[in-house]
Amino acid sequence: MSRRRLLPILAAVAVTAACGGDSSGPPSPEPYDFELIQAYDSAGFRVDTLPFHWPQGMVPLKIWVENSAGLPGHVSAAIALWRDAFRQGEWNAVLTTDSTVADIIVRRLPIAAPMGRPAIRLAAQGLFCEGVTLIDTVGTRFELRVPVQVRVYDLPAAPDPAACLAQVTAHELGHALGILQHSPFDEDLMYAVPTATAPSDRDLATARHAYHVPPALVPVRP
Repeated sequence: MSRRRLLPILAAVAVTAACGGDSSGPPSPEPYDFELIQAYDSAGFRVDTLPFHWPQGMVPLKIWVENSAGLPGHVSAAIALWRDAFRQGEWNAVLTTDSTVADIIVRRLPIAAPMGRPAIRLAAQGLFCEGVTLIDTVGTRFELRVPVQVRVYDLPAAPDPAACLAQVTAHELGHALGILQHSPFDEDLMYAVPTATAPSDRDLATARHAYHVPPALVPVRP
């Protein structure tokens, strides 16, 4: 090959390496454990770790939100934060005004309020706000009762109720979409006592990972 023909080829290779040779960007952080830890059901004591994600046929999920303390806006913002984790549209959600068709229900209630049915409680406790996602496996451990119930609440001493409600709402939505444990890292939004206001790269990597593991729980309605 002549030098005249070789130089343009080398130049094109150099441009590709500089501009698009590493299109994937930096590697994602390692995800943490996200599976539901189930220790007891109708068969007695039996520890299991159960992955879950919402079936593609239910996406976008429908979320009914109590119109109190700006919660609809906080839930919409939380949806946008988590939706960005999913590069292929594996998860998304929209608000609905019809609670009878909702997949997730979000209310402004203290987390200690009566639940009505036994459920696994995935709770977050901040300085001024608290939240809980109630995971009801219907006594079989392989079914998830829908709608999933989420409660968030701002404590009376909260100096900025809107900010802490937004934080705890985003945390609880992470549970409701399928991260059924807390992160062991205090810089993550999914830490049990969160200080972050948005999902970390590790939170987002964990959410993506959950949607690429075969689920052991199937959502069912009463």
